[in-house]
Amino acid sequence: GAHRGLEQGVDEASLSRPAVLSSGKEKFKLTGKIDRIDLDRNNKAAIHDYKSGIRASNIKTQHIFEGQSFQLALYLMALRQLDPGLAPVYAGYFQIADTDHCKHLPVLADRNRIQFLKPKDPALLPNDQFLNNHNLPLSLDEILDHSLKLASDKIKELMSGYFRHTRDPREPFCSSYCHLRKMCQKNMGKLERVL
Repeated sequence: GAHRGLEQGVDEASLSRPAVLSSGKEKFKLTGKIDRIDLDRNNKAAIHDYKSGIRASNIKTQHIFEGQSFQLALYLMALRQLDPGLAPVYAGYFQIADTDHCKHLPVLADRNRIQFLKPKDPALLPNDQFLNNHNLPLSLDEILDHSLKLASDKIKELMSGYFRHTRDPREPFCSSYCHLRKMCQKNMGKLERVL
């Protein structure tokens, strides 16, 4: 039963098959582990990823919108695909420093379907920071679709052998966590000419 599964370190609600995500004609498989999924009585789902380092506190909705971070957005998309009965409405991090210090870090949230964040929290979507081509605020679902398209584009680039540091060579985002930062040969002038 459930007890035996827990003893072996296996969550019986886990699925062994990957999620298949689609962006236009492109499809790709996503495997991973969502650390925590909370459900309410109406099947609204909130996901959390546990982080022990400082990087989680640096990831904002802006990084997802710009294609610098994909994890939470793709987890929400995968959850929707794996269980269509759920309504993913929130994603964030728990930053865990030690047994006494845990910080809640919201990143993506549907303003119209959750009530546990302050009204001016920048994770709440739609908001005036993220606009479509008609200058209308993007909803959570639209941000997720946008992130999925960027991830699909990135996969195509990688499969064709095209690697680059960031979308904007001046963006220092990777320098805070990359273990290769001490030997990085990132040349701003060369990258700016290529982009």
